[in-house]
Amino acid sequence: MKQYWFYGTTLDSTIPENNLTQEQIKIIEFENKKINHENFDQFWIGFKRNDNEWNFLRHGFEIIHIKETKPNIARQKLQFFLRKRFIF
Repeated sequence: MKQYWFYGTTLDSTIPENNLTQEQIKIIEFENKKINHENFDQFWIGFKRNDNEWNFLRHGFEIIHIKETKPNIARQKLQFFLRKRFIF
């Protein structure tokens, strides 16, 4: 199930897709419209969840889990994933 994160909550506070409010759905739609070739890989907050997994969060987007121990490699994998997802 998809998990979403929004400003004003802690990094480990996520909202499942089936519990989203109408206001949160509007935020998701608005944030998706703002994505372009210049900013698709910016504003992602990364934190290490356990020994071998990183979570990357951005306001109004689905949380991305990357299995990696090193932060720089996890960030590279995130950028590769985002390029495939947003087709830039």
